[in-house]
Amino acid sequence: DIKLPENLTIISTDLFYECKLLSNIVLGNNLTTIQSGALQNTNISTIKFTEKIKDISGNSFYNCKNLQEIQIGSNKNFVYESGVLMSQNRKNVIYILDSVLVNQEKFEIPEGVEAFSVNISAYNIKEIVIPKTLVSLWNPNMPGTIKNIVVKEGNQQFISEDGILYNKNNELISCYSKEKDINIPEG
Repeated sequence: DIKLPENLTIISTDLFYECKLLSNIVLGNNLTTIQSGALQNTNISTIKFTEKIKDISGNSFYNCKNLQEIQIGSNKNFVYESGVLMSQNRKNVIYILDSVLVNQEKFEIPEGVEAFSVNISAYNIKEIVIPKTLVSLWNPNMPGTIKNIVVKEGNQQFISEDGILYNKNNELISCYSKEKDINIPEG
């Protein structure tokens, strides 16, 4: 167990990365930032946010398989519902509990979300649905089990066609086709 000092404002990138014995952490009241990978691969089961936390980077809690509860208390910068941690305006998904994703074959990014950087690569998801509002997707987080990516009508950023996900500039974002031969069109 670790109790962070009250004067600590940032948990630095990868600070507790791979600390498998870490099962409980008490955050100090002046903590404002949890950087990428800060608690990655730990065994924490619950985390209670303090009021001043305003920035949580992607993958801060990646592979925290025992994390079952995030308590946001009086923190006004985040929303936590049904195992999903989001920014207060619900435009950025920050973390999804393992228990929410573990048995999902189809995962739908919630409508209204504009940025999705949650690492879902370790799950057996076969289909992802991209809402019309999504503008940013961090590709390295896609599982190798993907068979289909559905882009909802009205999305101005992404196109899914013949096993390939493109952005609006026709740049290849992800190839999820299981075919040996793939034809990528010119342009």
